[in-house]
Amino acid sequence: MTSIKNKSYFCSFGTFVFFIISSCSSGNETGQVSTLPTSTQIPTVYAKIYGATSMSSDGTFITIKTNDLPDHKSIYYPANNALYENFSGTTFGGNTFKKNPNLIISQNLTFKIPVNPKEATNHAARLLAQSVFH
Repeated sequence: MTSIKNKSYFCSFGTFVFFIISSCSSGNETGQVSTLPTSTQIPTVYAKIYGATSMSSDGTFITIKTNDLPDHKSIYYPANNALYENFSGTTFGGNTFKKNPNLIISQNLTFKIPVNPKEATNHAARLLAQSVFH
């Protein structure tokens, strides 16, 4: 089960991180870093994130909770799930499709994103695995 669960996690998490990073800005047109007022209101950019079971803000962090389930059909859902869809055919390379033994399962994930991120004082290179699991 670990293989698909990890791939699903990396895909979901990677998409999420890309979205957040591409949405951030280090300053305004004059080059000055903006200071946003503290508020418990969630910025509208977070409305683009689908699949969250809840979102909240304490004024310092946006907390996003999800069960990490994709919203599309897949052969990797259990057969009794409404999103299960059988597949038997060939792969992109023309090979016969062979389903691996893993299934999509629910997992509770919580992300805490700073409302006003600040640039790190050190810029040490890190591997993705270190960033995700440390």
